[in-house]
Amino acid sequence: MSNGNNDIGVSYANISWFCGFLKSHPSVDSFERSKDVIFDVKLKNGIGRRILLCNEYTFGLAQLYKFNAMFDGIEIFMVGGNWNGYDEDSKRFCLENHLGLYNSKEVFRSLCIPEYWDVHTKDKKGNKYYLDGKLQIN
Repeated sequence: MSNGNNDIGVSYANISWFCGFLKSHPSVDSFERSKDVIFDVKLKNGIGRRILLCNEYTFGLAQLYKFNAMFDGIEIFMVGGNWNGYDEDSKRFCLENHLGLYNSKEVFRSLCIPEYWDVHTKDKKGNKYYLDGKLQIN
């Protein structure tokens, strides 16, 4: 396994942070890393999740299609730090296809719930919000 040598430009610092995040997550039993940026995570409830770690400032459908073609079986796209995000089209596509799409602030809860593709917050009216309230999809 290499450290920081991958085809999608994810730095070793980001990879190292994500490994530490997974090691300390209370729902994670173990994980294996391959191709530097693919994480096959085994949860304590026995369920597995395949996560792609990328570093996209604004993740869109083009990146989603590209990464789906490059890597098999991705269930969660982790776009990077809190400053990274995604557009409405890519989030809508992921919701409709039960794929997780998160930045580092959102990904924690996705490993705790069965509906890993739909981590959100709600306003007082029950509307779902993503990206800390910056994106609303009804």
